[in-house]
Parts: sequence; structure tokens; C-alpha cells
Amino acid sequence: MPSLPRLRSLSRSKTGVAAILLGIWAVYGVIHDFLDLLRDVAYTAKHAGPAVGALIALLNFLIGALNFFTTPTGNLVAIIIAAILILWALRTQPDEVDSGNAAAAQTRTAQDAAQLKTELDEAKQEIERLRIELNNRPPRRFNTPVEVVETPTLATAKEIEQLKVENKRLRDQLASPELAKQKRLCSHYADDLNGLYESFQYDERVLLAQLRKRKAAGATKEELEDERGTKQAELEKRVRRKYHAGFSDRLEKLYEELAPDGWLGPNDEGLFLGVSNPLDIMKVADRLEEIGQKL
Repeated sequence: MPSLPRLRSLSRSKTGVAAILLGIWAVYGVIHDFLDLLRDVAYTAKHAGPAVGALIALLNFLIGALNFFTTPTGNLVAIIIAAILILWALRTQPDEVDSGNAAAAQTRTAQDAAQLKTELDEAKQEIERLRIELNNRPPRRFNTPVEVVETPTLATAKEIEQLKVENKRLRDQLASPELAKQKRLCSHYADDLNGLYESFQYDERVLLAQLRKRKAAGATKEELEDERGTKQAELEKRVRRKYHAGFSDRLEKLYEELAPDGWLGPNDEGLFLGVSNPLDIMKVADRLEEIGQKL
């Protein structure tokens, strides 16, 4: 049998009302069948004798009452009475049902709060345990990257050696004003010798221009070759004379100052004093520039 909350929910919907009415109709079908049974019983009792007179009178009363409910008017009255009884039953119980539901809800809320409190306490205990474990843990050893030391190649070793020489030169230069002076002399002599060689080249170009004019004037090849050889020799002789007159003594003195410290060697002395052509002058100039950069 459905509970009162169930009947209440059914009465609030169209489907529920139709179901209630259908149930009432089924009940009245059962009543009709029951009335037919009572008529049969009454007929039987009527022919059974006066001993059952009282029973017959009672049955006749019940049959009359029930016959009224089988009529359309009786059916309507029965439906109204049933509806009133159902509504009365539903309206007398809501407070009790609501109070029961509220009590159940409060019980569940209390249980949920207790469970949440328990979980919160467990979480706090876990946090405290982790904090203690973290404080008591030994310090972490980080993996420090190992510096990779590359094996110096031949070029790198040569560059390192050059840097060492340059470093020594700078230290010596700062410590010795004499070296600074010798550095300036090397650079100065190299510039002068470059100028002397450029002057020789200029004289060569002038000679070639003169020979082209002589050729245009009708000079023979033999005459031009003889003239070029003679004047070329004169130019070379003149440039050598300028070199020896202006640079041999000074370069020899510079050699004497730099040779003891290893800046110049025997080959350099032979180069300075043995100039025999203009190309040797360029070699001396290049060597002086190199020594000046090292000093």
C-alpha cells in the first residue's frame, strides 16, 4: 500500500488523479460483484426457513445501502466521499512528514559535518607530518655541473704562447722606458725605409715613361735596353747609397741594443748591413715593423 507522501505526490499531478479515479472505479467493480454475491446469499437464506430471518433482514438492509451506491447518484456520492477522505488524510500528515524529513535532513547534515571535521583533522595531521619530515630531511645535494676542460689544440697553444709573449712585452715596456724608446725607433725607421723604397719605385716609373717616349721617337730596341740598364743601375746604386748613409749606423746601434735581450739575432745583423738591392730595403722595413710590434 502506498505511503501518505506517495499519495500526496500523486494527487498533485494529472496522472496521479487519473490513477486515483481508476482505483476507485476498480473498487466499485468489486462492490458490484460483492452485491451479486449477497443477492445469491439472500435468495438462499429466504428459502432456508425462518431461522435465518434476522440474517435476511440484515442482508436486505446491506443490499439496499449498497444498491444505492450502484446508481449514478450513489457513484457520485461515493466518489466525493472518497476524495474528501483522501484530501483529509493528506492534509493531516504534512506537518508530521515535514518534521520527519527535517529531522532526517538535520541528522544527515550533522553526519556530513562530522565527516568533514574528521577529514579536516586528518589533513592537518598529514600536513604536520610532512612538515616535520621536511625539517628533519638532510640537505639536498645538488648536482653541480663539472666544467669541461678542453685539450688545447696546436693553434690554441700557439695563440696562448703569443699572448704570453705580448703580456711579457707589455710588462717590460711599462717597466723599461728604454724598450718604449726602441719600439718607437723601430716604427720610425720602418716608415722611413718604406718611404725610400717608394721613392725608388717612383724613379722607376719616370724611367719607363722616358723610355716609351724614346721608343716613340724611333729609338731601337738595343738602344732602349742599354739605356734602361744603365739608368736602372744608377737608380739602385743611389738608393743603396741613401740607405747606407742614412740607416746603416742607426740600425747597427739598434741591433746592439736589442740583440742581448733576444729581440734580434745574427740573421738580422746580416740583413741590416748587407743590403744590395731595393728589395732588401723592403725586407729590412718589414723586419723592423715586426720587432716594433713585439716590443
